[in-house]
Amino acid sequence: MLEVLEVPWTVVGKAPGAGSGRGCHGRPSAPRKQPLRSSLAQPKVAAEARPPKAGGKKCNSGASAPRRGEQARGKEVGAVEPVPAARGAGIVAAAEPPPPVSSSKGLELCRRPGFGTVGARCVVKANHFLAEVADKDLTQYDVKITPESRSRSVNRAIVAELVRLYRASDLGMRLPAYDGRSNLYTAGRLPFDAREFVLRLAVDDDGGSDATAREREYKVAIKFAARADLHHLRQFIARRQPDAPQEALQVLDVVLREVANQRYLAVRRSFYSPDIRKPQRLGDGLQSWFGFYQSIRPTQMGLSLNIDMSSTAFIEPLPVIDFVAQFLGKDVMSRRLSDANRIKACKIVEGQRYKKRLNEKQITSLLKVTCQSPREKEMDIRREFNSEPVIPIYSGRPDQAVQALKNVYKAALNKLKGKELELLLMGGRNTVLLDAVSRRIPLVVASQDWPEVTKYAGLVCAQPHRQELIQDLYKTWHDPQRGIVTGGMIRELLISFRKATGQKPLRIIFYRDGVSAGQFHQVLLYELDAIRKACASLEPNYQPPVTFVIVQKRHHTKLFADNHNDRSSIDKSGNILPGTVVDSKICHPTQFDFYLCSHAGIQGTSRPAHYHVLWDENNFMADEMQTLTNNLCYTYARCTRSVSVVPPVYYAHLAAFRARFYMDQDMLENRSVKNASGTNGSAMKTMPAVKEKVKRVMFYC
Repeated sequence: MLEVLEVPWTVVGKAPGAGSGRGCHGRPSAPRKQPLRSSLAQPKVAAEARPPKAGGKKCNSGASAPRRGEQARGKEVGAVEPVPAARGAGIVAAAEPPPPVSSSKGLELCRRPGFGTVGARCVVKANHFLAEVADKDLTQYDVKITPESRSRSVNRAIVAELVRLYRASDLGMRLPAYDGRSNLYTAGRLPFDAREFVLRLAVDDDGGSDATAREREYKVAIKFAARADLHHLRQFIARRQPDAPQEALQVLDVVLREVANQRYLAVRRSFYSPDIRKPQRLGDGLQSWFGFYQSIRPTQMGLSLNIDMSSTAFIEPLPVIDFVAQFLGKDVMSRRLSDANRIKACKIVEGQRYKKRLNEKQITSLLKVTCQSPREKEMDIRREFNSEPVIPIYSGRPDQAVQALKNVYKAALNKLKGKELELLLMGGRNTVLLDAVSRRIPLVVASQDWPEVTKYAGLVCAQPHRQELIQDLYKTWHDPQRGIVTGGMIRELLISFRKATGQKPLRIIFYRDGVSAGQFHQVLLYELDAIRKACASLEPNYQPPVTFVIVQKRHHTKLFADNHNDRSSIDKSGNILPGTVVDSKICHPTQFDFYLCSHAGIQGTSRPAHYHVLWDENNFMADEMQTLTNNLCYTYARCTRSVSVVPPVYYAHLAAFRARFYMDQDMLENRSVKNASGTNGSAMKTMPAVKEKVKRVMFYC
């Protein structure tokens, strides 16, 4: 999916209170209080062109060149800041591009240029909790189970039985954390380096104990692998190391998920149980289970545990005959069924997740039970993450440790009445974002030579399933008559831009969606190189500066008003005000990222978009990038109010959704040909070509 904004550094947007009308959901947009000055009283400012500096800062260089816009710091709220734009037709000379980096290991992501200062400060809360790691390392062991099982649940049941049998003896009272595959971690070393255990267990395919399951013998080999060093993680949090140690984060994630894996049903990174909240019927034999999501990540304040509530569909544990009646919507009891008595005696096993797509009725029912106001959502998260200990906290000097442990032991016996005490050593305070900044953009700022900023040309392509890199950004092929031919989506869009404006883009801002944090280096290395090659194919020395921004919407960070009763800090739905940006505390320790809630909530709890600047040859200041992104959210053609992500991302989604219909129809037409010929080719079908007259029209919007 391609999200590219090919403008000569154009900033266009409308102040939240500068206009009126109805939003995309048919509700009238509420007037906004202007920041100190009315936006209508501000004069329009013609932006001055600022060509890129030769030898400007590249984000993979070690030195940090001075950035533009230092004079903007501390300026009066409500003032208009000139933003660079193109100065007429012609080519601006640019420095030669640096040699391409051949490995992602040598690629350093863009560092934060500073923090935003424009706007009115406010205080918001986030569903992040500070986690403190003890100053000691963990020990990693390799685990091999024979006979091998591909089910994590079965593997966990086997290791749990091993711990129950041998914890007091061979394991030296250690409580290991197991990832369900081949890795096991302990706080401190086990009494052995390698040992094989033999045990017998009757377990079903889901890892549960089943009276009908046949008891089998399992051999579990545990072997010392390495010491899980957390030193580099501490160095990274202290900003003494540039890259986050992913292995150390994975170890901590496994440890923190251990207790939840034993109590709840794990689905990806979330945990579900019918005991968390009463399941709600969705219709057609399905019900919704509630659960929670958890993930640990490094932030500016240290290690942060992100907790969020979630819900998904499960098959309702009904008698089979009742489930069939609901699923078919008919009275099956009135019909003759073979083995009817047996069917009546059968019941669907609880805890089976429904993996297919829900119908419209079920989606509506799921939204009704999961839609919560920000106040309710925050209260649910607080209840799930209860920072109050089961027993009182006892402290003392080192020489009083024995007495403190005795007090803990006595309190545990009285409180738990013989039940096992599980200890989770972690700090647990809610994060208050004192440095959050609320943005209010006072008026429209546009480039001088490209007034049609709301028009986008869209191109689509087909590529294999689970292929995250956009393959057709730039491509070459050999033509028998013309020789080597260059093409690709970026090249076509550059040519389209030149035809529409009479000039090539002087700067490119590339908004990219659908990339996870683990793919940042790979995507940047491949797609930035494709952009440069596409530019060079138009003209050898044409290398406009590129800013590469990742847009993430599928995350679990939620922002809440500090005081839900303060009407001046929330909108009608109870969410934080549109234009609120957070670039501190819960953001990356060193890299250039921020959360932006650019839209007004309609119902439920708004989710801010997460923008991560991976590469910035345009040398944006924090205020400039945040203002540009927020302004663009007011230019969406389908809506008269701001939207939650920048329009290039929305338009790319719309184009991809429309293209699926073309692809599906093409596949349907060719399926009959395959069946008739008796072949079943697996070659990927190409997308039907878009007509030239349609390419520049937003046919997908």
